Amino acid sequence: MSEHMTNVGVMFPDDAETFISENPESTFTVLDVRQPIEYESEHLPGAKLMPLPELVDSLQDLDPGTTIIVYCAVGGRSRMAAQLLAL
Repeated sequence: MSEHMTNVGVMFPDDAETFISENPESTFTVLDVRQPIEYESEHLPGAKLMPLPELVDSLQDLDPGTTIIVYCAVGGRSRMAAQLLAL
């Protein structure tokens, strides 16, 4: 799994917004690790839903050559997801 993510950092919402606006869509993936009901209620444009419990089984759906921006509601699930991706 180490090929999936090598650098893990913290991005605040403003930082993520700037990154997304300044980079071509093909160079990053926005990954929403919340539950489907949370995603359906509201999500970032272009975000891919991959709930945290399903992440390990869905790694093949991620492009290891792109930056992956992971988010959730508060930060706990996204931190866990980023750590999983960094393994």
